[in-house]
Amino acid sequence: MIRINVESDHFPEQKNGALPGNCILEISGHSGIDVKGKDILCAAVSVLGQTFVVSVSALEGIEQSVAQHDGFLKSTVVSDKASGESRVALRNYLDFLIRGIIELEKQYPEEIAFVVNLPGTAE
Repeated sequence: MIRINVESDHFPEQKNGALPGNCILEISGHSGIDVKGKDILCAAVSVLGQTFVVSVSALEGIEQSVAQHDGFLKSTVVSDKASGESRVALRNYLDFLIRGIIELEKQYPEEIAFVVNLPGTAE
């Protein structure tokens, strides 16, 4: 099973237009749909995660630390010192990532466990 955890003060369904501050993305595990290197679901999740990491790394004023190894990716993002423009871009990247994962989870509910933690909420 692929486990995906996003901790953020922003979620795409929020209607208040809030910009994200800090966020953490953690992806771990394998779907087991096919062997390593041929698993389409693992590839799809990897593309979403890697695209988020690469996109965020190009933003000015955003600090990001990344840890990754086989079957694991963690991105910790701090945007306290970022301009409004960079934070808008971060929000858009986060929206893209979350919406993509939600769609994959709909198609593969037995292979993906997706959790979004917002401030003031409990799992």
